[in-house]
Amino acid sequence: MIGRGYRSGGPLGAVVRRHRWAFTIAVLLLLGAVPSVTWSLRPAEHSPDRVKRDPRYATQSSDVQAARQQNLRTKGDETVQASKETCAGFGLAHFARRYRVDGDPQTVARHFARRYEPAYQAQAYTGCLEGLLNGG
Repeated sequence: MIGRGYRSGGPLGAVVRRHRWAFTIAVLLLLGAVPSVTWSLRPAEHSPDRVKRDPRYATQSSDVQAARQQNLRTKGDETVQASKETCAGFGLAHFARRYRVDGDPQTVARHFARRYEPAYQAQAYTGCLEGLLNGG
């Protein structure tokens, strides 16, 4: 066995020589799995990804309803401002033609608000009506 030289390796060496690409791919896959395996085996108490949640902030709490209500309040303010600027900028005549209604500001604001998500329609109506009556 000593005299065979570099090419000897027994049955495993013969398999590796015959299937070099498959062996190379298998080695690369195993090397790629090392970080994932070591990450999953580390102690959990030293985990840097564990964040202490602050219940004062709705987005960090586990209460989905509280987070939704916070989002509604925040976006509702933006909706009022955006609809006010839009309605004041384009004016009553433009929206009356677009929605094919008479020039009544309440009717136009109601049609304008219908294009919003139901949760924001009241804010859109308020902002648009204010924009149509008082300008931007």
